[in-house]
Amino acid sequence: MLEDTNIDDINEYINEVNREKYHNDIKSETNKRYDSITENFINSIMFSNKPDDNNEILGLIDSPFFDKANNDPLSMIYHKFWKSTDIPMALPVFGFLSFISAFCVFSKAMHHVPFDGIKPLNTWVMALAPSGANKTMSFKLLEKLMPTLNGEKVVKRNFTKPDGPKAFVQQLADNKDNTFFWFEDEASQFFKQVEQIGTPLSQVKEYLLKMKDGDKIDRLNAKEHISAEHTVMTQFFINTIDSMVKSISEDSMNDGLIRRYQIVVSENDSAKNFTDFALYRLDNILLDTNLENSLIKLFSRGIDDTVFTYSDECVKLYENCFQLFWEKQFINFMAKNSMMYRTYMMEAWKYAVFHHIIHGVEGTVVSGISLQWGLKVSLYLLNSFQKFIAYRAAPILNDKALMDKKINRVKAVIQFIQENDNKKGFGTRAIFRKFNMKKEELVSILSSYKIQNPKFETSIYKKIGI
Repeated sequence: MLEDTNIDDINEYINEVNREKYHNDIKSETNKRYDSITENFINSIMFSNKPDDNNEILGLIDSPFFDKANNDPLSMIYHKFWKSTDIPMALPVFGFLSFISAFCVFSKAMHHVPFDGIKPLNTWVMALAPSGANKTMSFKLLEKLMPTLNGEKVVKRNFTKPDGPKAFVQQLADNKDNTFFWFEDEASQFFKQVEQIGTPLSQVKEYLLKMKDGDKIDRLNAKEHISAEHTVMTQFFINTIDSMVKSISEDSMNDGLIRRYQIVVSENDSAKNFTDFALYRLDNILLDTNLENSLIKLFSRGIDDTVFTYSDECVKLYENCFQLFWEKQFINFMAKNSMMYRTYMMEAWKYAVFHHIIHGVEGTVVSGISLQWGLKVSLYLLNSFQKFIAYRAAPILNDKALMDKKINRVKAVIQFIQENDNKKGFGTRAIFRKFNMKKEELVSILSSYKIQNPKFETSIYKKIGI
């Protein structure tokens, strides 16, 4: 897009930015609305390098279209939901994988990540879908599918949204087993309360930041001391896409809260005709004997206190894909957020264990085949996160006038640097003064520009730490 801007436009823009009113307008538009990763995504679009979109759930299903008795349980669930409903398919797929995660958590099964120690198999997934996508129904159908053992479901949720920080910690402390499965419908309402300072749930944000990694949580005041430690929890949260986009603040995008969740964006299947599903064929899902027997066999597998390890081929496979995915796609807008990328990629190890379990593989050594599938899941999740960022960036990307201003601003900055880089005393202060910008905006612009234009060199890179 930047190539479409001519020199007259740039000169006109440079004159315009000297006007105080426009300074204030552009500052408001670029600095207040968007977190850094969304800004970087917008920059990647401006530099004519929109990241690829490979958000296809089919790539995770071994046998999506054949209904066979010997299919793996995930393929069976996919096929039944696909044939019987128009529910976006990522919902039952990742809902089911959350039940597998909870099964591992309740069984106290762990995995030994190479060079990184023994860790739990809990996942925190935030599944987003359009309004009217039957998100809650999808999860409740999966609950009904869970086998019953000794009068109880083998996997069931055992944590509910608290009304305040005391209730949160008390729920954790009261369960001496320290293992939890939390399903939250309309999760954006919860996050709104967590985000708002002064609400009863605002303190819970700190607990969430600690809990994913199993850190001890303390609630201490003059009257009581409640603590919970060694907590392991699987979370599966659902909401509409638009509501969650609006509910997550810039602070949560930057302080690590959102990094603790893997976002799944599940959109409606455009190939399906709404009117073909006047009635969902739920009996085809709930009363299928082959699926029932497959799930009984799966959840009867004894994995109590098991520690899964990985075959020798897994390390090289992971390292190769870590580099490949980054360089092919995600460096375009995640260069300044590499920890987010690392977190999403590390989930591949957990999903490899789930693949091992779902396919009934004997033993505790997870093969490269299972890790390859886990890496596909991480790639899907990264693409979902990218789509989530695209939703956050949509207000500016869809505003042509505003995009034109941002494009001209970037070109003006680059031209100003080129014209003055060799002059004595030239530095960041001159840029900040000329364009009324802060360091964060300049870092965002030049980080993205450097990726797309590696031959461009400037002394400013070193001065701003890129």
